[in-house]
Amino acid sequence: MVLKSFYKLSAFMILLSLVGCIKTKEKNELYGSGTLETNEINVSAKVIGKISYLAISEGQSVTKGQIIAKLDDLAKAEKDYVRAQKLFSENIIPAEQIEQAQQLKDNYVLTSPITGIVILQELFEGETATPGMPIVTLADTKTLWVKIYIPEDKIGKVKLGSKAKVYIDTFPDKNFGGTVINISDKAEFIPKNIQTKEDRITQVFAVKVAVENPENQLKIGMPADVYIEQ
Repeated sequence: MVLKSFYKLSAFMILLSLVGCIKTKEKNELYGSGTLETNEINVSAKVIGKISYLAISEGQSVTKGQIIAKLDDLAKAEKDYVRAQKLFSENIIPAEQIEQAQQLKDNYVLTSPITGIVILQELFEGETATPGMPIVTLADTKTLWVKIYIPEDKIGKVKLGSKAKVYIDTFPDKNFGGTVINISDKAEFIPKNIQTKEDRITQVFAVKVAVENPENQLKIGMPADVYIEQ
């Protein structure tokens, strides 16, 4: 009898602890869920050339302005630039030709336009790069965002700049904080991948919420629960 009472008490305590961990929506909050995303940038060459030097690899962090790759015609472009400088100093060519030589030289050195990480490497040293073909794809993990969907009858309560609480499954007790940065101008039906039977007849507006990630703890693709303050 004592043993049964003990088990009942233990089960009750476990249930109580689980309930305490569940995030609940306050009366003045609008709830939505989605996955963390970020802007992805493809880095590609402006001219055709073989990759003679590749400074990064997939998964590596990069800083803005860091060299990503060099193409094999760089040495010739550098010589042409030095020659153009000499000719300009002798008043043989105009300044515009120096600028053209500089631009051509710069085309053979690819640098990172952002601080972030390399999420995909498409080409390797020795392979030929062509204009428009990505060499690597970068992601800015400092500017993550999540897209949620708010019902039509509630969208008027959401404003640009509204603050939000953002919770991630991996960090259940931490509020990462967020800000509404975009509200769709057009209603739509909830995307099929997150629909319930009731949702299929409900029109919603997409709301984009920027998520704070100062310690770089959050990763692309993590599920997020968002509570927007009204």
